[in-house]
Amino acid sequence: MYFGGVPAPNSTIKPRELLVLNPKLTFMDQFHEVMRFHHLALSTEEAARLMIPDLES
Repeated sequence: MYFGGVPAPNSTIKPRELLVLNPKLTFMDQFHEVMRFHHLALSTEEAARLMIPDLES
């Protein structure tokens, strides 16, 4: 349970993991990792990809 945006002392909520991107991956592969990290639907990822200009050509 939260009290004013701070977890209650007896809360079992764990702090959110941090995403560390692999700098050796291409931009689109990093984008895919971020989408998967946030558990977004594949259809959402595909729609977002369509809005990103093709930077790798």
